[in-house]
Amino acid sequence: MRKGNMIETTEKPWEIERYKLVILGDATVGKSSIVASYTMGKDLSYVESTLVASFTSIYLDKSVRFDTWEVAGQERWRDLAPIYYRGAQAALIVYDVQNPESLNIAKGWIEELRKKLRKDLVIAIAANKVDLWIDGCIDSQDVQNYALQNGFIFMETSVKTGENISALFSAIGEELELRQSNNPHINSNDKCIIH
Repeated sequence: MRKGNMIETTEKPWEIERYKLVILGDATVGKSSIVASYTMGKDLSYVESTLVASFTSIYLDKSVRFDTWEVAGQERWRDLAPIYYRGAQAALIVYDVQNPESLNIAKGWIEELRKKLRKDLVIAIAANKVDLWIDGCIDSQDVQNYALQNGFIFMETSVKTGENISALFSAIGEELELRQSNNPHINSNDKCIIH
């Protein structure tokens, strides 16, 4: 409906829940590739290594946005990680299925986050590079059991094939919304109202 120079609309504004998500893991496990694959929707199995940290806004749909900090996996940047994960409501921990040491590093990140961040932190574990699976790789069943015992999300992912990339971010968003609806004291960082 038109009133003078103004157009009146009956459409309701929509709200976007904003959550802080931190992505951690060893160098070369594919953290940047997972983000690039989700945001650009194609195989980006080679992406330049992150120096210190990288910020990306990830939109799940019209109602959820992740303000995402991906922290470089090199040991020399580890002391800076708390700057980026402080205040996070969710963490995506990535390891390479071909590299057992990357799983040990992933578990170290989980222990650190559980000590330093909120008790209701949503933690997701991505067993990345499953397209390169060979005998001798890490047994996902053991990691899946570890995740189940601790209430974490677990998914096997592949940037090359796109396996579970979208499902991973959706599962994190769903868990955040579920925890927020079950506990009204848990808030997203902000609500943006878009008219």
